[in-house]
Amino acid sequence: MKQPFEKILQEFHAAAGELISSYCSRFHDAIEPLKKMHDESFFQMQQQRYAYTLKKGLESIAGNLLDRYGHSSDSSMLHGTLSRNVKAYINEFFLDTRLI
Repeated sequence: MKQPFEKILQEFHAAAGELISSYCSRFHDAIEPLKKMHDESFFQMQQQRYAYTLKKGLESIAGNLLDRYGHSSDSSMLHGTLSRNVKAYINEFFLDTRLI
Protein backbone atom coordinates (compact mmCIF):
# COMPACT_ATOMS: atom_id res chain seq x y z
CA MET A 1 0.00 0.00 0.00
CA LYS A 2 1.52 3.27 -1.09
CA GLN A 3 1.14 6.32 1.10
CA PRO A 4 2.20 9.84 0.22
CA PHE A 5 5.59 10.65 1.72
CA GLU A 6 4.25 13.61 3.73
CA LYS A 7 1.45 11.52 5.24
CA ILE A 8 3.98 8.94 6.45
CA LEU A 9 6.11 11.68 8.02
CA GLN A 10 3.04 13.16 9.69
CA GLU A 11 2.26 9.75 11.16
CA PHE A 12 5.85 9.48 12.42
CA HIS A 13 5.84 12.97 13.95
CA ALA A 14 2.50 12.37 15.68
CA ALA A 15 3.71 9.15 17.32
CA ALA A 16 7.19 10.52 18.03
CA GLY A 17 5.77 13.70 19.56
CA GLU A 18 3.68 11.70 22.01
CA LEU A 19 6.65 9.49 22.86
CA ILE A 20 9.13 12.31 23.47
CA SER A 21 6.59 14.23 25.52
CA SER A 22 6.06 11.18 27.70
CA TYR A 23 9.80 10.55 28.11
CA CYS A 24 10.58 14.18 28.95
CA SER A 25 7.81 14.23 31.55
CA ARG A 26 8.94 10.94 33.09
CA PHE A 27 12.55 12.11 33.10
CA HIS A 28 11.66 15.37 34.83
CA ASP A 29 9.75 13.42 37.49
CA ALA A 30 12.62 10.96 37.95
CA ILE A 31 15.30 13.60 38.47
CA GLU A 32 13.27 15.99 40.61
CA PRO A 33 14.75 14.53 43.83
CA LEU A 34 18.26 14.91 42.36
CA LYS A 35 17.97 18.68 42.12
CA LYS A 36 18.46 18.91 45.86
CA MET A 37 21.45 16.56 45.85
CA HIS A 38 23.23 18.18 42.88
CA ASP A 39 24.44 14.75 41.73
CA GLU A 40 25.60 15.54 38.18
CA SER A 41 26.99 12.08 37.38
CA PHE A 42 23.73 10.36 38.34
CA PHE A 43 21.79 12.98 36.38
CA GLN A 44 23.87 12.28 33.26
CA MET A 45 23.49 8.53 33.73
CA GLN A 46 19.71 8.90 33.98
CA GLN A 47 19.67 11.24 30.98
CA GLN A 48 21.64 8.70 28.90
CA ARG A 49 19.37 5.86 30.00
CA TYR A 50 16.22 7.75 29.04
CA ALA A 51 17.76 8.90 25.75
CA TYR A 52 18.68 5.30 24.88
CA THR A 53 15.20 3.95 25.53
CA LEU A 54 13.65 6.92 23.73
CA LYS A 55 15.88 6.25 20.72
CA LYS A 56 14.81 2.59 20.69
CA GLY A 57 11.16 3.67 20.81
CA LEU A 58 11.61 6.16 17.97
CA GLU A 59 13.47 3.58 15.90
CA SER A 60 10.64 1.15 16.51
CA ILE A 61 8.09 3.69 15.25
CA ALA A 62 10.25 4.36 12.19
CA GLY A 63 10.78 0.64 11.60
CA ASN A 64 7.05 -0.06 11.75
CA LEU A 65 6.40 2.70 9.22
CA LEU A 66 9.13 1.36 6.94
CA ASP A 67 7.64 -2.13 7.20
CA ARG A 68 4.21 -0.78 6.27
CA TYR A 69 5.15 1.79 3.64
CA GLY A 70 8.78 1.20 2.69
CA HIS A 71 8.10 -0.88 -0.40
CA SER A 72 8.05 2.00 -2.83
CA SER A 73 10.65 3.50 -5.10
CA ASP A 74 11.47 6.23 -2.58
CA SER A 75 12.01 3.87 0.36
CA SER A 76 15.68 4.84 0.75
CA MET A 77 14.68 8.51 0.93
CA LEU A 78 12.02 7.61 3.53
CA HIS A 79 14.58 5.63 5.55
CA GLY A 80 17.05 8.52 5.50
CA THR A 81 14.42 11.07 6.45
CA LEU A 82 13.14 8.96 9.34
CA SER A 83 16.71 8.38 10.57
CA ARG A 84 17.38 12.12 10.57
CA ASN A 85 14.13 12.72 12.43
CA VAL A 86 15.05 10.15 15.09
CA LYS A 87 18.35 11.99 15.64
CA ALA A 88 16.53 15.33 15.78
CA TYR A 89 14.13 14.06 18.46
CA ILE A 90 17.03 12.71 20.51
CA ASN A 91 18.76 16.10 20.26
CA GLU A 92 15.50 17.76 21.31
CA PHE A 93 15.33 15.46 24.35
CA PHE A 94 18.88 16.39 25.36
CA LEU A 95 18.14 20.10 24.94
CA ASP A 96 14.93 19.86 26.94
CA THR A 97 16.48 17.88 29.76
CA ARG A 98 19.64 19.99 29.89
CA LEU A 99 17.56 23.04 30.80
CA ILE A 100 16.51 21.51 34.11
